[in-house]
Amino acid sequence: MCLLTTKGFFSFSGGTLAHAKDKSISISRSERNHEHFDIEVKVDWIKVSPNGKTVLIYGDYGTKVWRWREGFGLDTFTTPQKKRVAAGCGFILYKEKVITLLTNNGILKGFSDEGDQVFSSNLLSPHAFLTKNFINLPKNLIALTGAFFGDYADSVIAVDLTELLQDPEAVQKAIKDKVYFFDRAIDVTVGPCGSDWVVALRDPEDTEVPLNAEDIEDLGDVENFAGIYIRELGTGKLIENISYKNSAGSGSAIVATENRIAVQIMGGIDLITRKTGE
Repeated sequence: MCLLTTKGFFSFSGGTLAHAKDKSISISRSERNHEHFDIEVKVDWIKVSPNGKTVLIYGDYGTKVWRWREGFGLDTFTTPQKKRVAAGCGFILYKEKVITLLTNNGILKGFSDEGDQVFSSNLLSPHAFLTKNFINLPKNLIALTGAFFGDYADSVIAVDLTELLQDPEAVQKAIKDKVYFFDRAIDVTVGPCGSDWVVALRDPEDTEVPLNAEDIEDLGDVENFAGIYIRELGTGKLIENISYKNSAGSGSAIVATENRIAVQIMGGIDLITRKTGE
C-alpha cells in the first residue's frame, strides 16, 4: 500500500521504507543501508514488494516504471506503450517467493528477485485484456484486475497460479472458462477471505449493460448490485452481501476475516462488520 501525504509518497513492506517526492526517491533497508536516486519526471506512485527487496516507482502518469532491487540498484523496468497506456505492475507470492509482474504490449511477464523471467502469458488474443493490479487469493489463485479492449467497465479474472507459470495461454483460458472467479463493473476489486473464500467490492454506478450475451449470465446473483460480497472459491456459492458505497475504486486493497472487512479508500480505511454491514 502507498500513502500520499504533503511530504510525498511513502510505502513500507518487508523492512524497506520507500519515500518519493517530486523527482527524488529514497530507499532505506536499515539505518546503515540508505540509497537516494533522482529520475527525470515526477513520481506518481511507489510499491514495495512483500519481502522488501524490490521497489517499483511510477512516473509520467504511470507510463514509465523504474525498478530498484536490493544489490542491483535502480533500472528502467518499462517505458511508454502505445497510446500512453499506464503500465500494469505488481507483486505476487508463490511458495514464499516474490514474483514481480509486468504487463507490456499484450504480454504478462513474471520476474524473480534476481531479474530472471519465470513466465510469460498471452493477454492479447483472442481476448485483449489490459491488467492493472494483481492480488493473491486462497487456493493458489491470483486475481487480475483490468479492462478488456474497448470496454468502459473494469473486470476481475482469477487464474490458477501454477497454470500461469506453466502455460502461456493460462489467462486466455481463464477468461474463456471463468471457472475460478469473474466480475465486471465500473469499480471492482477483490481480496482474500480466509482459506476458501474471496471478498469482492463492486459498483456498477448504474444499470449494468453486458459486454456480450454471456456476460450478464456470469454476473448472476450480483447483477446490478453495488456493495461488498463474499463468495466461496471452487463452488461459486454466494456467502453474503453487504450494501456499501464509498470512495474505493478498482484495485483498492480489500481483505476479510471471520468478523470484519477492511477496504482501502481515499484518505483511510473502512472497517465493516460482517452480517450487520455497520
